[in-house]
Amino acid sequence: DLTSTASAPLGDAARERVRPMPRLTRPWYIFSPRGWTVRHWEVFSLLALVYTAIITPVEVCVLNSRLDGPAFAWARKEVRRANWGVDVIFAMDILFGFITAYFHDELRIVVTDPRWIAWRYATSPWLVLDVVTLVPWDEVFSKYPSLRALRIFKLVRLMKLLRVVRANR
Repeated sequence: DLTSTASAPLGDAARERVRPMPRLTRPWYIFSPRGWTVRHWEVFSLLALVYTAIITPVEVCVLNSRLDGPAFAWARKEVRRANWGVDVIFAMDILFGFITAYFHDELRIVVTDPRWIAWRYATSPWLVLDVVTLVPWDEVFSKYPSLRALRIFKLVRLMKLLRVVRANR
């Protein structure tokens, strides 16, 4: 009956579908997308990306070869140490993704509500990409000797270069 559904009061389900507007005041821990902190962080993370783009192919092709000697052992150790430092930078970048405001195209505002920011980043493909590239696959494969031949998975680190695409947007 159409009259009964048209005159029915709005239930809880109808109210839940309407999302409230995001908060317009910025909490102290949310960074502005145009602020100097975010801009400096983007330059810093871009330097980490340049390091990854240069070192990862060298690491896969040269440092993991069967060449031996004290120079190669030292280089492997230092590259591993630097890679851990770069991984810390990329882990911090994931945290920055949850606390950096963004521009909402439809509303034409800067969204500073932490819940909206977290929801947007958590449902984006960038979080999955960031987490997958953060996993130290060489350490994972070193635990399983049968998978050690799959050095190609070290090139997964190069997927971090897709962050440059994200930085352009």
